[in-house]
Amino acid sequence: MNTDARKLSTEQQELLRQQAIRLRLKGKTFREIGQLLNVHPDTVGRWYQRYEAGGKAALTVQKRGPKNNAYSGPS
Repeated sequence: MNTDARKLSTEQQELLRQQAIRLRLKGKTFREIGQLLNVHPDTVGRWYQRYEAGGKAALTVQKRGPKNNAYSGPS
């Protein structure tokens, strides 16, 4: 069973992503990393693609949910 990494703290999420990248750089497959870290291999693949495109900074956790906007509801 895979862990829902979104339920981890921001710091834990970033550490998990960094660990996945270290394992990939050591030659592990996405599948092996997914099994070791208990996350889906596709997730590991997305993390690695982001890392290749933007380096370590690309692994930071982005805020989720709706964006703040000027709408304040009916008056």
